[in-house]
Amino acid sequence: MPVYRYEAIDEQGALCHGVLRSLDAMDLTQRLQQRQLQIVQCRRQVFWSDRGVDTETQLQFYAQLSQLLHAGIPLLQCLQDLTNSETHTRFRLALTEMSQQIESGGSLSVAMSTSALVFSPMEIAIVQAGEASGQLAESLQHVYEAMAWQKSIAARLQKAVAYPLFSGLVLLAASVFLLVYLVPQLTAFLQSSGEALPWYTQALIRVSDHLGSYGLLYLAIAACLGLGMSLLHRRHAGFRFWLSAAILRVCCLGPVVKHVKLARFAYFSALMYRAGITVITAFETSQAVVSNPALEAVVSRIVSQVRGGKGIAQSFADAGVFPVYVTRMVSVGEATGRLDDALMQVSHHYKQAADKAITRLEQVLGPALIMLVGALLAWVILAVIGPMYSSIASLGL
Repeated sequence: MPVYRYEAIDEQGALCHGVLRSLDAMDLTQRLQQRQLQIVQCRRQVFWSDRGVDTETQLQFYAQLSQLLHAGIPLLQCLQDLTNSETHTRFRLALTEMSQQIESGGSLSVAMSTSALVFSPMEIAIVQAGEASGQLAESLQHVYEAMAWQKSIAARLQKAVAYPLFSGLVLLAASVFLLVYLVPQLTAFLQSSGEALPWYTQALIRVSDHLGSYGLLYLAIAACLGLGMSLLHRRHAGFRFWLSAAILRVCCLGPVVKHVKLARFAYFSALMYRAGITVITAFETSQAVVSNPALEAVVSRIVSQVRGGKGIAQSFADAGVFPVYVTRMVSVGEATGRLDDALMQVSHHYKQAADKAITRLEQVLGPALIMLVGALLAWVILAVIGPMYSSIASLGL
């Protein structure tokens, strides 16, 4: 979707500017009108980097701004101080534009919305709700805590996958070296001995010969498949949906992804509902943080059913991804008027489930790779070294 840089006038007549993704200039005008902004001019950005602001920079911003507001420092002064100390170029520009808008009488949420490439709709909605309830500092702290948890989970998942991935690459390189370089050299010696080779040695020789003849072809096919899947993922919504659903079914990895995504959905829904946002709007906004097309479709069905008049708990039950005790918690929260507490409990449940799933993933991947390496080495030793010793023994050496 193209990026537009615009200038607009707010309800007080103040000039504001920012960047926003839109289909075209008309779509941009409609989006700005929804924010009570009248467009003055816009320009499509031809060269634009999608590289946003890193999570650590955002965490530091939310933590410091919340602490400064708790200390009683005015919002404008807080932003000016944070701008002066910021080293990230894009984020410094966003803070500068936000300070200018607040100095002109705008709110923090509106100022953040003009930097929509930096702040997500979910963050903006929570800040807007905090402004409406008079608890802006608390809302910023909630956003910080949620993003910090997401970062810690991402770091754990990266750590759990990084070692097996590195080990797998080393194993692949070692396998190619053994089968393409070492085994062919030993094959000539084994075949010259004239002795019958066992079936596992013959199998190793056939695999080695096959890789030597078609290895480059397989490499080219793998590269083409990778490129094709990347292009499909970018341009084909149906393929993205299929791939996201397939990931959820992968042993060990699927539960991690599912629990993390649903924990984020429940947590942010609870935050926004607690801040006074309607449950439908809270679910719709939280749908963006799921970032998995298959689970987003589940949330979309829940929103449609609730909008159609069906109960929230029943909509969760019909979704088919929530266990009975989760729908029961939602049902109790809906009946007692404490839906936010129930959603927080659901989020806590999925956070614990995600932690356990990541621990299980760490426990499975490491031993599995060790067994795979051991099996490969055992095959090579048994298939090559064994016949070599037999040949040497037959020569009486």
